[in-house]
Amino acid sequence: KKNKFENILIITLWMLISILCICFWFNSQYGFNIFSGSHWQHLSYMQASQTPVKPSFYISLVISVAIMLIGLFLIIRPRLRKINFAAFKTHTTATNTNSTQQTTAQNTSNQNHSNEPTLKRPPRLRVQQATVAPAPTPVANITPTVTPEATPAKTTMFPSVPETAPEITYELQNIFESAGYQTHTPTEINGVKPALLALGAHETLWIGATQISTDIMNAMIDVIKKVFSETLDDIEINIKPFIINATGTSPDTNIMIFTNVDDVRTYISEHPNPELTGEDKDTFDAFSSFINTVMQYLGTL
Repeated sequence: KKNKFENILIITLWMLISILCICFWFNSQYGFNIFSGSHWQHLSYMQASQTPVKPSFYISLVISVAIMLIGLFLIIRPRLRKINFAAFKTHTTATNTNSTQQTTAQNTSNQNHSNEPTLKRPPRLRVQQATVAPAPTPVANITPTVTPEATPAKTTMFPSVPETAPEITYELQNIFESAGYQTHTPTEINGVKPALLALGAHETLWIGATQISTDIMNAMIDVIKKVFSETLDDIEINIKPFIINATGTSPDTNIMIFTNVDDVRTYISEHPNPELTGEDKDTFDAFSSFINTVMQYLGTL
């Protein structure tokens, strides 16, 4: 609504400027007042009586109208919603190179007892912070929370959770791919590895996990949203999280809760990914490359 109101103001301003400039030009060059009815009557009389009129008068009139219409077109022309993720296509290769260099530098640093290199975030793009999509009513069958254990490999803000069985991950990938979604290899986010990572149309990101609490899922989403907020402007990433066999006692209406994989299959079969064509497909390819880069970064935290 704000953009529409701004466009109306810009159109009004352009029309006023154009009319004033045209009025000034015809007054100064031909003594013709475009707001005067008598002047237009006199012009029509001259044309009817075949009295010569300067050709430049008609040329100026045509050019003035053309400039005004072109300006209006540039202001109100439809703008296709397009994400400028192209930089990430080349950045993915650069990220892999930087990761190798950082690993080498870290090993050298450990030998020389110097400080570790600082990891850089993905480059900033002009898109908007993501929000979590609404979801169906949570399902019951809540089990006790898994006892937290320390993660020796890296410091994490989340408790240790059981790893998803490979057959469940494989089955979830088949479910989403059959519905037209693009699946990606999940990566650990501060020690917790999702069971599924899938992309859909309109910048939709599906994140699935098993046997974790909604608090842990929300904490994972907060980490992802923080990176998005630092790298995106004006574009909304639609995050859709779900949990199979959730633990804990804190239901969250923003997170879909399923009892088993069959429930996921039923829901996704009713909500397939829309078919992508033309520029939407190009935008989706760039979005996929961007998500890959972000997930590579999150896996190092």
